[in-house]
Amino acid sequence: MKSKLLVWLIPLLLLASLVGCSKGPTQYVNEEFGYTISYPGDWIFIEPSENVIIIKPDAKTKNQIQVGVYPGEANIVSLPEAQAAEIVEQILKEVFDALGDNILEITSSEPISDKWDWEATFEVYCAGIVLKGEYYLKETPLLTYTLFVLAEGEWPEATSVLESFYFIQ
Repeated sequence: MKSKLLVWLIPLLLLASLVGCSKGPTQYVNEEFGYTISYPGDWIFIEPSENVIIIKPDAKTKNQIQVGVYPGEANIVSLPEAQAAEIVEQILKEVFDALGDNILEITSSEPISDKWDWEATFEVYCAGIVLKGEYYLKETPLLTYTLFVLAEGEWPEATSVLESFYFIQ
């Protein structure tokens, strides 16, 4: 009887210890710029400046989510749609040109009526790798918010992180 109990107890204890080791979600709150975002607790969080954060699953992957907050309005939303799309495309080109020799293809760029004012989707061809991306923009009278999602292939975990982003003004 004792040996049967040990046969069941040991695997249960091992399973419980593994479950206890996994990290739950981490919530980042930026009160200065008025937003919050949640991400898996075992992901890497980088804050290269006071107005930019980068979240990625690990150090080796190209997959990442970047949030940036910049002073002033970009004044994109008030422009005619075609002109706004051109400006968003120019912003994306400047970003990826600064990173080196890349080929950028915008697949969509349009206003949306969600928590964001504008959404663009794109692909970047970089060193033989195709990266898929999403770009979101929100303008307020004082600040412009941007959020990039960049992924090598499918990255379903990014969706829940993106959906966790909220303005807390």
